[in-house]
Amino acid sequence: MLDRLRVMGIKFEATPGTAESLADADGAFYVLNPKIVQDAKEDHREKEGSLGEWPLVTGAPTGTATFSMEMFGGAANPAWALACLAGCGMGYNGSKFILTALAPDAVGSTSKSLTIGLYQNGRVLKIYGAMGNAVFHFVSGERVVVDYTFKGKWAAPADATILAPTWTTATPLKWANSSLSLGGYAPKIAKLDLDLQNEVYLRPDANHADLSGIAHAMITKRLPQIKMDPEAVLIATKDLYAEWKAGTETGSAVTWVARAGADDATFSGTKGMWVGPNPGERSGLLTDEVTMQLNADDLEITFT
Repeated sequence: MLDRLRVMGIKFEATPGTAESLADADGAFYVLNPKIVQDAKEDHREKEGSLGEWPLVTGAPTGTATFSMEMFGGAANPAWALACLAGCGMGYNGSKFILTALAPDAVGSTSKSLTIGLYQNGRVLKIYGAMGNAVFHFVSGERVVVDYTFKGKWAAPADATILAPTWTTATPLKWANSSLSLGGYAPKIAKLDLDLQNEVYLRPDANHADLSGIAHAMITKRLPQIKMDPEAVLIATKDLYAEWKAGTETGSAVTWVARAGADDATFSGTKGMWVGPNPGERSGLLTDEVTMQLNADDLEITFT
């Protein structure tokens, strides 16, 4: 069995916590370094009158899926975003993707739990009822890559025919001509990482029909943060350190764009606040290594 002969399928669930069947179309993404592991608790049982143990008992069957994905546009609601972003609590509301505080089973929620399957040259590993976190990596002039970590219920591996998707021919979005503005400040930046910082909770349910003891995953806390390395400027031009010390929030929108031809993805939010600035260095240039946290929980992504 060859490791490279693999396809990952991803689909949001009609009923949170109930696994979906995956079809070829659910694997039409450019996925990098996919992995699914089980991480169930194992209870060890001491054997009386012996230094050995009784057979161990496994707890609730849980698993974690990790992978990276190139970011594409080409539509107001790209297929990868409808699944992966919604699984990170950032669902489509009819014109853009927005953060939501609602659980996936709440009325009107745009967040979704996911079924994720990794097809490996004749077998499939799967988690379901899953939600997770996304970290977007922007490097000047390069394609945008998103790292995902999803936690959910683990399904026993099974033999299965590998998915055969029809792959997109679109060009990945790049970070160039980005119109970056951080509350009116437009620094020269080599890289920027946006971390949603979702905390994922596997919601217990002793009544669930699949005997897992878990209903589904849900996001219970987050604080999006932007880490970056702007070139240092004179204090008279921009005093990040004074704004950090004063606890100042930006007075205008935080926004930037990733592009590929006519396809754009615009990121925006408000109430950015500097965290932990310190001097740095990049190939002989003085930089300020700094984080901006988005306090308002209003991050949006719009595809055009």
